Amino acid sequence: MNGFHNTIYCIKRCDELVYDYGKQINTVSLYRRAIIDSYRQDNDRIRSLAATLLLDEMLKEYGLRECDMEYFTGKHKKPYFKNSSIFFNLSHSGDYVAVAVSDKEIGIDIEKIRTVNRSTAKRFFTEKEADYIKNDDDFIRLWVKKESFIKATGQGLSCPLNSFEVINSDNGSFVLFENKKYFFKESSINDYRLAVCTEVDYEHSS
Repeated sequence: MNGFHNTIYCIKRCDELVYDYGKQINTVSLYRRAIIDSYRQDNDRIRSLAATLLLDEMLKEYGLRECDMEYFTGKHKKPYFKNSSIFFNLSHSGDYVAVAVSDKEIGIDIEKIRTVNRSTAKRFFTEKEADYIKNDDDFIRLWVKKESFIKATGQGLSCPLNSFEVINSDNGSFVLFENKKYFFKESSINDYRLAVCTEVDYEHSS
């Protein structure tokens, strides 16, 4: 596990977590089981179960278990725990799943580096961001930041990716949104890129 501020995040291969799908699916909450079952493809169900099992591992650090948690969803369907000060977010791509847990709003996204149509950047990124894209790695690194941001704010796809800008500075990347600064932590494993986004009150940040 890795951490920054009061946030921890972890990346694991799906096959490290899921070894007996039929048995393990019965160990998770009914809420997560319904989400897992909603996927049509076996690989997607396995990834979703793996992410849930990783969340359970991380909750053990707080003396909690995923199967005991009660969930509710926000305005744009972002899930939260009832009666808890713990925030969480899940992501999965290819062979890996990633989970972040924090005492603040949190978003995480992991993506495999792949060949992308550079013209796509003009549809989803601001003009300044699109000019920054020089290769597929640049695209994915920016993409996971943008995705983790909209997950952190809870807006999801209701917030167009080109409606805000990731600002790069000597102290790292951030987004200014509704008088708050949202900071990023980047990580990578093999040919996957990951970003974690967490919010900090802008007026209290340096």
